[in-house]
Amino acid sequence: MEKSLEIRFVKRSSGQPCDVSLKKNRWKWEWLQQKDDNDEYYSVYIRKVEDVGLAWCCYCHKSINYAKAGKIALMRHSKKACHKEKRKLMRENQSLPAAFEATQQKIDGVAIHPGHGALPYGCAPNVQLPSCEKQPSTDDRCPKVKKPVRVTDRVAHQEALICTFIAEHSLPMTLAPQLIALAQELSGDPAALSQLKMERSQVAYKMKYGVAFLEHKRLVTSMKNMPFSLNIDESTSKGNKKRVLNILVCFFCEEVQKSVTHLYSSVELTVVNAETVFQALMQELRKDGIPLENIVSILTDSAAYMAGRINGFLAKMKEVAPDIVDISGDLCHHVHNTVKVFMKELDQEDQLTKLLDDLYRDFNLSADLREDLATICTCMEHPELVPLERAGHRWMSVLTSSTRFLDLLAPLTIFYTAWLTAEERKVFESTSTALLKKIQKQDRMQIYGVISRLRKKGLTALGKQRKRRIIKKLFDQRQTVISIAHTVNSILPKFNKFIKMFEKEEPLVHKIHDELIQVLKHFLSAYMKHEELNANEARLHKLDLKNEELYLKPDQVFIGEDTVKVFEKKNDLRSFQKHALSVYQKTGQYLQSKLPINNKVLATLSTIDPCLAGHSAACAGLRELHKTFSRFVTSPKDSFSDAASALHLDTALHRGLDKVQRLDAWWGKVLQHEQYAPLKPAIHACLSIFSGPRVESSFSVMNSIITSTTNRMHIKTYEAIHKIKYSLISHNTSSISLFHRNDAVYSPIDISLIYHIQTAHAKQQKVKGQKNQTNTLPKIPKRQACCNTSPLKAKSNGPIAHTDKTSDCVPDTSSTTNACSSSLKSVASSSNPCKKPCKVDIRAFFKKN
Repeated sequence: MEKSLEIRFVKRSSGQPCDVSLKKNRWKWEWLQQKDDNDEYYSVYIRKVEDVGLAWCCYCHKSINYAKAGKIALMRHSKKACHKEKRKLMRENQSLPAAFEATQQKIDGVAIHPGHGALPYGCAPNVQLPSCEKQPSTDDRCPKVKKPVRVTDRVAHQEALICTFIAEHSLPMTLAPQLIALAQELSGDPAALSQLKMERSQVAYKMKYGVAFLEHKRLVTSMKNMPFSLNIDESTSKGNKKRVLNILVCFFCEEVQKSVTHLYSSVELTVVNAETVFQALMQELRKDGIPLENIVSILTDSAAYMAGRINGFLAKMKEVAPDIVDISGDLCHHVHNTVKVFMKELDQEDQLTKLLDDLYRDFNLSADLREDLATICTCMEHPELVPLERAGHRWMSVLTSSTRFLDLLAPLTIFYTAWLTAEERKVFESTSTALLKKIQKQDRMQIYGVISRLRKKGLTALGKQRKRRIIKKLFDQRQTVISIAHTVNSILPKFNKFIKMFEKEEPLVHKIHDELIQVLKHFLSAYMKHEELNANEARLHKLDLKNEELYLKPDQVFIGEDTVKVFEKKNDLRSFQKHALSVYQKTGQYLQSKLPINNKVLATLSTIDPCLAGHSAACAGLRELHKTFSRFVTSPKDSFSDAASALHLDTALHRGLDKVQRLDAWWGKVLQHEQYAPLKPAIHACLSIFSGPRVESSFSVMNSIITSTTNRMHIKTYEAIHKIKYSLISHNTSSISLFHRNDAVYSPIDISLIYHIQTAHAKQQKVKGQKNQTNTLPKIPKRQACCNTSPLKAKSNGPIAHTDKTSDCVPDTSSTTNACSSSLKSVASSSNPCKKPCKVDIRAFFKKN
């Protein structure tokens, strides 16, 4: 709340020195005895205030800074147009004060009209007015003027508001810049902002039946006119435990000239199998009228109900859409499964994996243990880290967990000596002593204090068991565990690089075939002769991996230099190398059987790589796309071939290919030329193919939307939110940038969006009415026969049968719901004129209807 600030004027009679701190242009009372350009004395409206270098204009109610220019500043102010206008208004409209107040008001600076007949302000102290007795002068007689708050202070006030709002609603602090940008955007149209009101329910249906509804309509239009690919998978929401099937669609968008990914639909499933997934997809496609001929490929994981050759989901889709291109499933999933086989063979007793899990639980459940570990890390000059979680369903996560374990190996060894028994301390004393010798004495004493405190710490039964398991692996089986961890860190980065490459959002379908060959060769090179791999690169899928003549000698098998340093005895090293060779054999055979390196479609797709422009082999492969995507290509084969040849002969397009450039961005520029128009349908089909699993990232977003606090959210509401997210990502923009308008009144707006926002409530009411009609119980038809009618004469299709002649005439409805009891009574009374007993077969009726 703003407060009135008092402007204190200086009286010449007070003898108060003015502007002591100024070296020049100090205040002079003689200035007031001179006239300005308006032929008016300065003493009429100029007052000296207590602030240094400032005077006050009683006409304008503004301060005048004369510290730099002296009296010239007063003259400049008197020449201003605003001063002249205020002076005119004041002289014409100012009311005359009472005679007995004139003198003091004149001196105090309240009355400034020249007709008041009092002494001018700033006159000499020896000048008196005996004809009029002075009124007592108080500070309250000075005019109270509201001094504006500085902009910097107002900015700080709004910053405090943002901080308080974030704290009040438990919002993430990273949202602060977006909140400020949103407020600035909304403030651009104050007239609309003053009428803006939205409750929670309004946000839900305007998002579902307004914004997301329009996005879905536009997406369906693109899917009807463009070739597209699908990425399908199901997952269980952590928030509400519902099983959700997400369907992603990818196609080349000519508006943004790149491949875009959208969420097509999210379907809630009770039972998940090949048939339910197939029916859910077909129902969505039929509802929107999307032709199956536009589907280029479908990417799924390697689950049996998805990829089964006979009754799998993909097999069912092949029956209704036989032209779907086979891309051999999710390649990243194949690599994950390869890592799973590798770890099962390398760590047959799960020594490393169980140790990683126990370490994570031990520190995740106890804050004081984390603090003690951090103290030991500081004393040993290690970064303050904690063990990482190993995701059981993500075998590649063992790489990051084992890397962190090796980084913390020395601090963890010292840490867990606290729970060694007396006998174990004697056995493993050399291990801990060797680590402590490298530490200064002061730090060593601090570590001893931590260990002694840990020994006195009370543990639960589960905690004791977990620490005994950790000690067994960390000390008794130390060599085996560390050697496995180092081998993992030497082999798995090759697979991790492949997975990270194809989890990117950009289309990389042109690199799949080459990368498959490279990842297989790199792994086989760990235990096979390199000359054999180079000689048989074209037929790696046929290479006999069981032929031991192709293997390296056991002592030449690659396990990593760090693994070799772990073993002190050569016999132990040779034994581990033999074990690693057998692990590599089984893993290599599995990898060769799963990777589709002989897939001709993937080999053909590699020819659209811009780096191959100008090569005859790439030109021949590009011509093959006419056959692969013949259902999309409308031009004759000769025209298609001529366009392919012209593309590889156009040297202007080949320039600058050394620069890093997205595949879809390069082809977007190429296809803008009319001479390459015949290639457009086939290239669009290629660019729509998913090169990696993107649907899994949608489940991560789902778990951030549907949480424990929003577990009642309907799946279609989540679908609307997610569709809007994907739409913004595809256009590479934000909501504020998308809806920004330079002129709030005259800049154009999206008329379709406005229409759907304004009709969202009507759509919601319509959907509600349809749900209410489907949820109401059907009316039971009247009986077709009397109770005493022979069963042979009665119609057999009637839901009511005469079964008991001795019961009461009123039907027994105790086992039915209240909703249908009244209808049953009316049936009994109106369709039973003989008043004989009857019994209603409720289950048969509802089963039939």
